[in-house]
Amino acid sequence: MQVGDLPPQKLGFNKLSDYRGKIVIVSFWASWCAPCRKELEVLASIQKHATRDRVVIFSVNWKENSRQFEEIEHVLNGTDLTLMSDENGYLGRQLRPVSCHRVAPQMHRTV
Repeated sequence: MQVGDLPPQKLGFNKLSDYRGKIVIVSFWASWCAPCRKELEVLASIQKHATRDRVVIFSVNWKENSRQFEEIEHVLNGTDLTLMSDENGYLGRQLRPVSCHRVAPQMHRTV
């Protein structure tokens, strides 16, 4: 995804301009990725302290089944993160995430 591109419709908004003046973070994660799980805690803290008036975080569970997603969703209940499931890898293909974690190649990118 490049600056100015329209986001995939599955993110739940039509244009990034809907969030003008806000920081938008799209983070990919998987339950088996320890650095990703740690990052979720950090992102939840950022979302809590910055509030949705300034930051919107979409945390996308990448290519895991609904049971795995629901388990993590339950653990993260009470956070203000927007959790999304990408069981089929649709968003990953659209956004082409790359890893900053050696254990999760081609999986993690904060946009």
